[in-house]
Amino acid sequence: MSEIFKMQRTLWRILALLAALSLGWAAVPALAGLKAEAGPGRDQVFRAIYSEEPRSLDPQDEPDPAAWPVIMPAYDRLMVFEPGTAKPVVNQEVLQAARVAPNGLNYIFALREGRTFSDGLALNSEAALYSFDRLMSTPTGRRLFPHLHRLEIMSPNTFRLILRRPWPPFLASLALPQASLISPGLKDRPGDYLKKNTLGSGQYTLYDWRDHTIGLMSRPELMNKPRLAFAMFHYEPEPGARWKKMIAHEAHLTESPALPADPGELPPRYSLKKAPTYEVRYLAFNTGRSYVRMRNIRRAISFVTAELFKDKPGRLAGFFPAGLFYNAPGRAANDEYDRLEEGARILKEVGPPLTPLTLAFPADDPGLAGDAAAIRDALSPHGLPLSLTPLTGSAGRRIIEEGDYDLLLGTASPEIPAPDLWLGRFLDSTASVDGNPARFKNSRADQLIAEIAGAVGNEGDGPGELRLLEMDRAAKLAELAEIAALEAPYAFLYSLEKDLALDERLVGITLNPMWPTVWPLAASNLAPPVSNSENMAP
Repeated sequence: MSEIFKMQRTLWRILALLAALSLGWAAVPALAGLKAEAGPGRDQVFRAIYSEEPRSLDPQDEPDPAAWPVIMPAYDRLMVFEPGTAKPVVNQEVLQAARVAPNGLNYIFALREGRTFSDGLALNSEAALYSFDRLMSTPTGRRLFPHLHRLEIMSPNTFRLILRRPWPPFLASLALPQASLISPGLKDRPGDYLKKNTLGSGQYTLYDWRDHTIGLMSRPELMNKPRLAFAMFHYEPEPGARWKKMIAHEAHLTESPALPADPGELPPRYSLKKAPTYEVRYLAFNTGRSYVRMRNIRRAISFVTAELFKDKPGRLAGFFPAGLFYNAPGRAANDEYDRLEEGARILKEVGPPLTPLTLAFPADDPGLAGDAAAIRDALSPHGLPLSLTPLTGSAGRRIIEEGDYDLLLGTASPEIPAPDLWLGRFLDSTASVDGNPARFKNSRADQLIAEIAGAVGNEGDGPGELRLLEMDRAAKLAELAEIAALEAPYAFLYSLEKDLALDERLVGITLNPMWPTVWPLAASNLAPPVSNSENMAP
């Protein structure tokens, strides 16, 4: 390491220390001014206000979505999702080549030379081995990578991941935050180091976390530095307070602020955006209860609720959220039956239940309460009375576990974007009540889920055999979707959106519906403001 390079790193550490000693919303602009000589645009500071503070920044802890805006820019992964979709593609920043063996069991990755972690250690095959060994020693790793057998080093910068059986969601799982590559230097640090620090090879690193504020800085040793030099993440649970910080021009992105009654109060250069997500609102029918045990009743309620939410931008016409399963068979709405008139006819023909049905929903989500009331009001004119049951605390948990409800309104999002895992979660009779709140039991569905999950290739299989294996999986998945349509244990209503207030200078960025609040820092820039530039200077 040259003396000049050492001096540069020392200077950066001093600047980061100065910022850490005075971390706050007013501190970063001063720091940015100190380092303006780093290059054009390098004085730009990105500010965001989020509702929930992370519990831990360790990528391999139990999933903590609040940590992902920090984890994603601080760490690299072998795969990334194509912007705006859940399609996994090779991370060109990290890999120079990647290929899968014909049998679907061996995935070979060739790392680019010269990539380092924030502690200076090289991102090489040994580092990948350390990361995946650590991942697979955790409950999170064993759950998200159930068929990963081992990592085998082929050369200093080439390795292969070996599966016990072909598993189509594998590449998508490698794009998840939990698959982040972590420096082996962690071995020399305290066991809980990653809870409050980062140690990745991404373009940013954490320099301080205090007073409900996390500060990230772009790594000074990188040759190609991102335009945004700093990112400040502030955590404010109260929506009204988030609004106040936004109108004080303290943030470029604000998550779900409490907006005033008059939209005209929105400050200049801010716009409201509803970012699409893959979080789905669903209505589960408890198939063990007498009235909704009847399939035609479940279908009728599905038809009425589909009409109720027909104007939702993310309204679902089938089981799979649009764009989530880019290679999955879809299912369009059935024009012959999917209409309000058909639902009304069935309900009139069968008649009302002896007592009002109970519609349960978690009480901690105001959106669920609003949807529950709307469903009650939509079904009431058709002679179907509903009693709303908010679920709170241990009493609410008991209601769920004992199945003391007729309908359950909830939300779900995919942990891994794979269609078989998605439908399996809802239809597997062996799943917990959290996974199968409809308490649905269908022997053919269980058989299909087991066969899809248990499809095994052999070491000598070629492309033809693997293609047949995938064709068989696809056919079984289509049959599983058909069972979901005919039996109607769920009404999949619509995909939720995330409310964001954005500075108009944040341009040309596509948010990913898997993580709509994870701003792509490395690809971002703050364009010059159209007006009032003096009010928005970093």
